[in-house]
Amino acid sequence: MQVLVSQSNKRHQPVFLVGPMGSGKTTLGRALSLALQVPFIDVDEEIIKADGRSIPQIFKEDGEAGFRDIESRTLQAVLERERGLKVISGGGGVILRPENRQLIVEKTTCVYLYCHVETQFARVAGDMNRPVIAGEKDQRARLKAVFDIRDPFFRDMQHIAVDTGAHTLASCVELMRQSILF
Repeated sequence: MQVLVSQSNKRHQPVFLVGPMGSGKTTLGRALSLALQVPFIDVDEEIIKADGRSIPQIFKEDGEAGFRDIESRTLQAVLERERGLKVISGGGGVILRPENRQLIVEKTTCVYLYCHVETQFARVAGDMNRPVIAGEKDQRARLKAVFDIRDPFFRDMQHIAVDTGAHTLASCVELMRQSILF
């Protein structure tokens, strides 16, 4: 996958990173924010701060639907208060709700961090802080099933796409930086 850039000029909007679990949204988000010298906001961290519970705890106590409600409210709050160039990362499932996809596409430059399922598996296998795959006997199969559902949404939303499995962290950051600023 090559870097794709839309024709729209969204240079002064927040940059929103989407992609499957293990694609590097948090890691690359922090690195890109340093390269651009702008703030970094992780929607999952905002959820934890506001709710006082971990993501796995919210999933356990409220279910995925309850978590998605909290996630949607947090996303809306972040995008309402964050103007200008900033880097924001969302959880992999933030795109499941149409209203979230619409907000992200309209109010940000959306960067799809593509990551092949085998690369995802190598990065997240056994991570118990990933409630969508925690406890699954066949995590690879679960990652593939989740990817197959979400990938069309990511592709539809993207203004920019970067294959994080095909590039180093530094080259991913540079590809995004160049695409965002030019």
